[in-house]
Parts: sequence; C-alpha cells; structure tokens
Amino acid sequence: TKEYVIFSAHWDHLGKHPELQGDHIFNGAVDNASGVAAVISLGRAFTKLNPLPKRTLLFLATTAEEAGLLGAKYYAMHPLYPLEKTLADINIDSMNVWGKARDIEDTSFGMSTLDDALARVAQVEGRTEFDLHDYHQVSDEVKPDWDLSGAVQDAQLLFVVGDEVANGDKFPQWKAGNEFKPKRDAMMRKP
Repeated sequence: TKEYVIFSAHWDHLGKHPELQGDHIFNGAVDNASGVAAVISLGRAFTKLNPLPKRTLLFLATTAEEAGLLGAKYYAMHPLYPLEKTLADINIDSMNVWGKARDIEDTSFGMSTLDDALARVAQVEGRTEFDLHDYHQVSDEVKPDWDLSGAVQDAQLLFVVGDEVANGDKFPQWKAGNEFKPKRDAMMRKP
C-alpha cells in the first residue's frame, strides 16, 4: 500500500495596498517566499538520498493562504493522493532569516504525535527561543543583513523530521481533544 508525506508552503502574499505612500507592494519575502524556497530545497535534498524514503514525498506550493487557506482547502477537496494514505503535511510558513535560533515555532505543537520527533530533533540542535518581524508589512522584503544560517538550520530540522515520518513504522496521530482527530479517525475507518 502506497503512503505519502507532503511538504507544503503557500506562495501568495497580500498583493498591493495602493493607498500607502511609497512602497505599496507586499512582497512576502519571509512570508512566504522563504517557505517555498525551503520546499524546493527539501525536494532537491530528498532526491539525493539513496535509497529514497519508503513513502512517496509530495512537494506542494498552494496559493490564496492569505485569503483564507483557499489553496490548501482546494487540495484537501481534490488531493493528488488519497488523504487517508497521507501520513503528514509538513507545512512551512516562513523560514528563520535572522540567524541560528535557540527554539522552534510550531503552531500545531501539542496537537499530534509529530511533537515527539520535532522536540527530539530540536533538542539535539539546542533550540529554545524565536521571534518574527515585518509580518504582513510591505517591509517583508529581502534584506542585506539576513543571516540565512537560521533558514538552513530550519530546513535541516524539517528534513530529519520528514525523513523520520517517511521511513517510520508509525502513522502520526492527532492527540485526544484536538479538533482534527475525529475527522481523521473517521477518514481512516473508510473502507
């Protein structure tokens, strides 16, 4: 039976704000060109493995995230592969462009059994703090003082976690009380 792991990021941003003086384009360099670059880089890295992971990996860039997750919702309604055979979607929404970090930011932390893998890899890297700047502002542009060692650190962490999921023996599970658990459980009971 084929099973799948997704790495995803949204490629859209907020567009233009013509009423602003001067620069009125929301470029979205961090949110989320950096995430799309990470998905592409992870895809390249995984193709160099020998042997390849035992599960199929899908590298996906969605749109209209800033307009209500429309691209992700579309994929959920029209998946390339059966959702009940999809183990995880490692979604990347912004990379750390400010240098190496001492922590990680995971908006789904505490919701699934992937926490264990993420926490284990983060602990090995000694990570414990993080902060965002320029969120949803026209100032979200590539800056000459960026230190991409943090993005590399994040990509390495995501690679290791993704590789563990792609080669692991267990199907990640939502934790009890999580809003997604009943939906996933029902999906898994389908014949």
